[in-house]
Amino acid sequence: MRFLCFLQPGTNSRSIFRDIIVGFQRAGHEALIVELAPIWDQYAKAGANKPAAMSAVTAEIARSVKAHRVDAAICMWGNALTTLMHMTDGAGTPRTAFDEIGVPLVCYWLDAPHWAQGGSLHEVFGSPILRGPAMRHIINNPGTAREMTDVLGFGRTQALPYGVDERVFSPKANSEPRYDLVAALGPGDPSPSPQVLAMLESDDPPVDELRRAAARCVAPALEKLIADHPQRGLIHPVLEALLRSQIENRHEPMFCRLQRSDPAGVAALVSHPRLYVRATMLIRTVEACERAFSISWISRRFRVATFGSGDLRSWQSRATHLGELSYEAMADAYAVGKAGLSVMRWQDDVGLNIKPFEISACGRACLCARRSGVDDLFCDGQEILVFDSLPHAAERLRAVCESPMTRQELGGRARARVEAEHTWAARARLMVEWIP
Repeated sequence: MRFLCFLQPGTNSRSIFRDIIVGFQRAGHEALIVELAPIWDQYAKAGANKPAAMSAVTAEIARSVKAHRVDAAICMWGNALTTLMHMTDGAGTPRTAFDEIGVPLVCYWLDAPHWAQGGSLHEVFGSPILRGPAMRHIINNPGTAREMTDVLGFGRTQALPYGVDERVFSPKANSEPRYDLVAALGPGDPSPSPQVLAMLESDDPPVDELRRAAARCVAPALEKLIADHPQRGLIHPVLEALLRSQIENRHEPMFCRLQRSDPAGVAALVSHPRLYVRATMLIRTVEACERAFSISWISRRFRVATFGSGDLRSWQSRATHLGELSYEAMADAYAVGKAGLSVMRWQDDVGLNIKPFEISACGRACLCARRSGVDDLFCDGQEILVFDSLPHAAERLRAVCESPMTRQELGGRARARVEAEHTWAARARLMVEWIP
């Protein structure tokens, strides 16, 4: 197939998308790249004439698709949707340029639409644009995929785990670990209270109490969110039940838990996609402290290094921060650790983020907080080390630190699993089967 790829500016997200494009090429397909930065600069300079500029760019893209006999287009998030002009059919229904020319457009959602692009897409949830005949959407887990199709109005959506370019993330020869654990650290971690900081000193911290305290803070925020809603009486009990279920059964997808509530209340909630997203985002903040708490707790008991744009100084973390590294330098960072850490911030309920794939590709054991779906991707105890509590994490990490042979065997099997199943080239082959 011949793909037209809309490549966005940026740092890590741009590099990941370039790796995806290379994955298509390595799978035997052709990639034509459209750089979005010059187009966006053109729009910024156009000012009030932006609609005319968009129309001209859209016409040029349509000509290019036809001239080069493009089979499908692909973009990160909804970038092509927000860059190109939309049309309407005879009934006044909005259509994308790709609906008009009959070529599939794949939107690859590196972040769920709930969170992507700063939440700017909330206004288009439910729009026919998202479910036009040309539209294809890919997200990393089935829980979010169902929310996209059944609540947010998206069309064809595939749940496909992340991949990795195994040449970018690869073992480093003769690299001697200086740290027990290395963790990537993005922005967005909340600051702790004095009570939470005190919990870090416990060898078996009451993490569930931390989550229950967070839930008690979320409850009034949910009430405020729906205070003026005409169907508040129906929706409020549903949100109360969802909040309780977050404490009791967080590994089950939110939308599945929702189905156990009163059908009338469920219908009232899901008929307002933006309200659903805002409410479920609030409920998921019950888990907001988990990553920062986990890293800070482990750093009091092991030699830990972090890298990235996050800042754990308010958590009194004892980890050594290696700085905000380039995408290409991340493999070197994982190489200085005996293991790598993956703790998700629960912006979704199931599946893995991209870090376990990157860590495993580097030939390092991945210490991974329990997630539904992990067993479909890696074999616990053989290719990955899953933990259910922080004492359990310490036990598993200690075993890795004390045995170079265990580290080598785990890392080797993890790398082999990535090479066999989890490369972007392997993902590209699955996408190509699904796109037409």
